[in-house]
Amino acid sequence: MAITTVLAFQGKNRLTYRLTQDGLAGNTATITTTGAPTPDLLTDSLAGPIKKIARARQDGYGKVGPGGITAVGARALWLSAWFPPSSFGNEKTPMARCVLTPNSGATPGWVVTASEDGIGNPILQITSQAVAGVCFLNVEVPGAIGT
Repeated sequence: MAITTVLAFQGKNRLTYRLTQDGLAGNTATITTTGAPTPDLLTDSLAGPIKKIARARQDGYGKVGPGGITAVGARALWLSAWFPPSSFGNEKTPMARCVLTPNSGATPGWVVTASEDGIGNPILQITSQAVAGVCFLNVEVPGAIGT
């Protein structure tokens, strides 16, 4: 296992994961939204906007109805990628964003993307080069109290 993911901070409007790349082959980590053991956005989040976004498949969120979420919907929910903005949300429907902050090591080119797991559950995938290093992933809702 090349990237390990550990929950480092838990707040109502922000989750922080510590990502460690050991420098070996294998360069993808996945964070789910199914209620599985951590790392899982539904399991790890407290009551608040992140929990509501993580429950989008079950409850719907903004203009994203309940049911299977597409990769485009996952990007809108977790990366604030609205194309066009009116398709998924508006100024009254806060979406999440993901921010990577390299911390130590050779900073192996970290990238975060959002997609779905093949059956409609949104996921975050973090990739890096096979170079040892540590990075923090903040999943947050901008402008929310407590971010």
